[in-house]
Amino acid sequence: MQPQSDSELIKSVLKGNMYAFNHLINKYKAQVFYLSLKILSVREEAEEVAQDVFVKVYHKLGKFKGESKLSTWIFRITYNECISRIRKGRKHRNVENIEAYDFGFVEKSYQEIDEQARAALLERCLDELDDENRAIVVMFYYHDHSVEEIAEITGLSKTNVKTKLFRARKCLLHFMEKKMKLNKNEWL
Repeated sequence: MQPQSDSELIKSVLKGNMYAFNHLINKYKAQVFYLSLKILSVREEAEEVAQDVFVKVYHKLGKFKGESKLSTWIFRITYNECISRIRKGRKHRNVENIEAYDFGFVEKSYQEIDEQARAALLERCLDELDDENRAIVVMFYYHDHSVEEIAEITGLSKTNVKTKLFRARKCLLHFMEKKMKLNKNEWL
């Protein structure tokens, strides 16, 4: 199948073309799963949410008005599904305290540790954020969504998204400093 635009895929799916829907799933499944995993922190739940999201996308695709990008609409469904699971009282995230990890570089600066260790530390610090802030950080930095897109996905105002990003960055810095005893100037 030739690469198609989202609007072509939507038209084709609405005409009953399941191959087009499969292409749409393949195009967005990794991002949907990753966002779900970052919000929920439990692989099995993230897999379930990803499946549920695409079932909802299929059933609601006819209602997609095209007022936003298809990806934004799909991420909105993903975000809502994750938050719904959290509100329904799912088990608390299976996250261990960051202090339980010994990264072996407590006295080193951020620049002195290798890229893999930096990524591992950042992942652990992201897990320390609450679900909503972690989701916003992931959408902004990992998925390159704009503040406007995140506001649309989450239903928050742009100002609120900016505020949450600012506070989340402060929290991440605090977690990093706590673990590495960094000087704030090393991050600027």
